[in-house]
Amino acid sequence: MVRVATFFAMTFGAFLFWQSMDRVHVWIALHQDEKKERMERELEIKKMQAELMAQAKEIYDTCYFDNKSQPISLTSQKNSAKRNSKVT
Repeated sequence: MVRVATFFAMTFGAFLFWQSMDRVHVWIALHQDEKKERMERELEIKKMQAELMAQAKEIYDTCYFDNKSQPISLTSQKNSAKRNSKVT
């Protein structure tokens, strides 16, 4: 009788251990997927940020500097654009 009870207890213990390990592996895999997705989103955000910064720098350089030597103001560009449109 002791052998049967021991066998049943060990079988049941092995089953519980197997199920808990399965759940742990699923939990680890889910967290790894979440981490991978988060890193991909962060990389995409950094790329977009770098692209927008490059565009902003290009716009700044073309709008605020005349011949890259002397800064000009945006209002003077608007005024000159108005004057040019009135002439034509």
